[in-house]
Amino acid sequence: MEHRRGRRKRVQMHAVVRYEQLGLFSGRVRDIGPGGMGIEAGPIMIPRDARVEVHFRFPGDDQTGYALVAAIAWTAHGEMGLAFEETAPAVRQKLYSELYGARVERGSGKRFHG
Repeated sequence: MEHRRGRRKRVQMHAVVRYEQLGLFSGRVRDIGPGGMGIEAGPIMIPRDARVEVHFRFPGDDQTGYALVAAIAWTAHGEMGLAFEETAPAVRQKLYSELYGARVERGSGKRFHG
């Protein structure tokens, strides 16, 4: 059973995933939320709970790329779910901004629109 932290937004972007035992591979991100993302990666076999590093850039953002540590939450039919581990405040802020058009007040976890 999947336990998501937050809503997911459907997106069309690519990510590069680094798994120590396989090296780098790319995939198409199908959805993303503050707690993780779903990726279509083809016939890649990675065990559940394995740690990976995922690199991505939001559409239209040519300046900032992100590298997050995640755990494999599930795999099925060429897709996988990644659960982000601890994210830096700046990355968390960008995720909320991209997903909800909101900013997070530093240290409070509260979201503000506008």
